Amino acid sequence: MLLPTSREAKYKAKAAIETFCVRLGDVLQAGVIFIGTSLHFGVQAFAGTTLVITLLWIFVALRLYHEHKRRVPEFH
Repeated sequence: MLLPTSREAKYKAKAAIETFCVRLGDVLQAGVIFIGTSLHFGVQAFAGTTLVITLLWIFVALRLYHEHKRRVPEFH
């Protein structure tokens, strides 16, 4: 992990964070499928929706990376 916290804090929070993120991803996936089937999405519409969500996550990851790099100069 590349967070600016103590080793002890990282290990105490790791399981909770991973569980929360996995469950949140499951709920979001179920929501996309529910909404898509309710709106009678075809394969192309689901693919487009997945592409948009993927691009959004890449944007969020890049923003987090740049913020981390700004706060921890010795990282880079």
